[in-house]
Amino acid sequence: MKSIVFTLFVLTQLASADITLRFWKNNSCGGAKQECSQPGEDFGFCCTSEKPFCSTGDCVGCRNGNDIYGFNRAACGGGALTACREPGCCISLGDSNTCALIMEIGAGSQQLPSGNFTFTNRDGEQTKCKGVRYPHKMTFSDETGEEHVIFMPLGTMERANELVMADDWEQLKKEFPKYSKSHGQQHDYTQLDAEFKARQEAEEQEERQKTADKS
Repeated sequence: MKSIVFTLFVLTQLASADITLRFWKNNSCGGAKQECSQPGEDFGFCCTSEKPFCSTGDCVGCRNGNDIYGFNRAACGGGALTACREPGCCISLGDSNTCALIMEIGAGSQQLPSGNFTFTNRDGEQTKCKGVRYPHKMTFSDETGEEHVIFMPLGTMERANELVMADDWEQLKKEFPKYSKSHGQQHDYTQLDAEFKARQEAEEQEERQKTADKS
């Protein structure tokens, strides 16, 4: 009985901890970074970014048994480019134009899939992405070496990245507010989640119809 209670406690802790997926400009998870914070109940959502923050990625708050998957495209479907289960690991995102990170609780004692990285839940079952998330926070150092942390409102990431690519730090500081706790952990995704769910249900209905037509 005690072992069952302990197991449930561990799984609850793995699922409930807040995490932050980070996209880095440099190799080895260094330099400027973008952050995508996710409350504990929000795991399983795909966070996407774009060049120049598609070099490497990591996770703050992920624990032993959490699986992190990296993609060299702006989606978490199909096979991943890289995967890791060790806390504190830094994974490659392929230096592509777009990239994505996702965390799943993990498949327990099962090994990470080899060859085709498809993400799984704690029962080892393949899972679907619940929705899309975007970084809301960026940390960078200007030409003097001073560090700045800015807030990126939903829909402004592309503009912020353009300024980073141009090394236009002064304009970046002018256009984007300093990050503060009042900005919250993440964006309001109510509308985006509803749209994502509607698309997913439509795709599933289409697949069911195709199967029915064949039978």
